[in-house]
Amino acid sequence: MLMQLRKKFHLIECTVVEPSGEQIQSYKKLVEEQKDALNGVTFNWRQESFQEFCKANVDSSKTFNFVSAIHSCHYIPRKDLVFYFDTITSLTAGKILIMQGAGKCELLVRVYRERGQPTRTNKILI
Repeated sequence: MLMQLRKKFHLIECTVVEPSGEQIQSYKKLVEEQKDALNGVTFNWRQESFQEFCKANVDSSKTFNFVSAIHSCHYIPRKDLVFYFDTITSLTAGKILIMQGAGKCELLVRVYRERGQPTRTNKILI
């Protein structure tokens, strides 16, 4: 995904939020192997859950142009999904891609419909 974005944008700041140190190391290894293709991309590695990241940044003025949350919702308790949804949309000034298995996806779609499409984002794909 980053290599496709890199074709259009010369400089990209990528914040990676992942609770597993092992997964971060795997991603770092992949980035190192593809460093020429990822020239111009800087990385901010955050070893924490997306929930922790959202709670720490709920009042942040920093926004992201693109957020991809891939299979991150299945760790979040049902009661916290509205907070997650509100936070992710407030942190995003551009597009959001949420990929999730069928179980939680249905609930996310319901939350999306109840909350309405956020005014700060152009489109959310769940």
